[in-house]
Amino acid sequence: MSAPILLENLRHCFFFDALAEKDLQAVVAMAVLRQYRAGQRIFLEGEPVEAFFLLVSGLVQAYKMGPDGKEVVLHLVQPGDVFAEYPVFGGLAHYPASALCLEPVTLIAIPAGSFKVLVADKPDILLAMLARFSRRIQEFGAMIEDLSLRSVDARLARYLLATSDQHQGSSIVLMQKKTLAAILGTVPETLSRAFKRFRQQGLIRMDGTIVQIQDRANLQALANQD
Repeated sequence: MSAPILLENLRHCFFFDALAEKDLQAVVAMAVLRQYRAGQRIFLEGEPVEAFFLLVSGLVQAYKMGPDGKEVVLHLVQPGDVFAEYPVFGGLAHYPASALCLEPVTLIAIPAGSFKVLVADKPDILLAMLARFSRRIQEFGAMIEDLSLRSVDARLARYLLATSDQHQGSSIVLMQKKTLAAILGTVPETLSRAFKRFRQQGLIRMDGTIVQIQDRANLQALANQD
């Protein structure tokens, strides 16, 4: 990926849009393009923090392993998202979670030390980063509320509606059932039963991994149930 394309990706990212042009050029100079296969790990929980990342293409799963060995999915990283920024700017020495490529991935790695030196005397940039951290905390708060207060059916309904809205349509391509179950805080068997109920109720139609929303109004009513 050439420097102009790197620059364009950084310029359109929320995390970097507060940077002046000369600072963006400085980030391009330190940035490293990396590519991964599906199933590769970008970093593991406990490894030293060396960089944070901007996802260019593909899908990345951030997750932790619980004491019982159960995988807990924290969030899915979409193209255009920055991830692993919190441990860098939170002063952590080691990554607090792991990152797994669910698809072939292209990303831009930003060395932690060099970037922190660049922005150290730029309070406007640091304030923009603080706003991003606040939004991430709100997202995690909403996730915890869903897991603690809502049924699996309600969580699945909310996921299907949100994913449909993101793609501006009613068709959804499902990820692996194990991954989706982890995101929704359940197990694949329970998730399969929820999908079966949704089909029987006429809320959705399924063709392999493609889900078509049939009854958005009742799916929304289910999503709003506590």
